[in-house]
Amino acid sequence: MKQEKKVDFKSLLVTKLHKLQLSARKIIMELKDSEPQSPTDDLDRSSLETDQNMTFMIHDRERLAMSEIENALSKIEQGVFGLCETCGCEIDEKRLRVFPSCRLCVQCRKRQEENDGRNRLIFVHDI
Repeated sequence: MKQEKKVDFKSLLVTKLHKLQLSARKIIMELKDSEPQSPTDDLDRSSLETDQNMTFMIHDRERLAMSEIENALSKIEQGVFGLCETCGCEIDEKRLRVFPSCRLCVQCRKRQEENDGRNRLIFVHDI
């Protein structure tokens, strides 16, 4: 991959990382600033717990996305950005534009998904 493309992707990744960091800070501030609520009944308690669980899920996803972006930025510095971690081939630029922190080319990703489907445990209630 040409250096100018790497610079473009680095800029894209840094922008995404900053947006995620701002969102994460906002969630943390909202959690700190929110008044402790005392639910008056089971429905209120359930609603509050659901809201809190959703907030934590969103925060966990953002943290994972930040880690993936930091990994991609590290690959740019190492000179291996845009290479499939499985086969070593170049990942299509269109794929990188949509998902710049991807680790696998389309073919390897398809194989992984097929293997995941075949390796899925079958439980009695699945039959």
